[in-house]
Amino acid sequence: MAAIGDSRRWMEESPAFQTLDAASQEAIRTRFFGPGAPLGQSSHLPLTTADDLIAATEKLSLAAIESLRLALPAHHQAILQAIQTELAKLKPEIGPQPKLHFWNPSREFAGKTFKTKAELEQQLQAVARKLEQLLEEGYTIIVE
Repeated sequence: MAAIGDSRRWMEESPAFQTLDAASQEAIRTRFFGPGAPLGQSSHLPLTTADDLIAATEKLSLAAIESLRLALPAHHQAILQAIQTELAKLKPEIGPQPKLHFWNPSREFAGKTFKTKAELEQQLQAVARKLEQLLEEGYTIIVE
């Protein structure tokens, strides 16, 4: 899945991951992307065309594929936590790392319909309150 490849690139290109030693990088890579891992890709399931995707659904249900897509933000948070834990072990002088919240606007608004300006404003205010609360709790918000 492209999203898994993107997630792996995102992790490997992050400055924090690049700060880790090779053994720590490989341990995290294997934990999240290795065989049997939550984001482990099977080399025999290419997903580059529509036909590939249809063939993949013979091995994985559409529900499983959709569940993985929905779970990506949680996996991103787990990856960041693992990186931060390794950094703390290797470089205790770095100190505590920020709490992160991944926010996906399309997921926030998926399936919503607005017929009036008031309906739209109400939803936007609710989202703003949620994000403001996260900031007050010390989170850094990362827009996906």
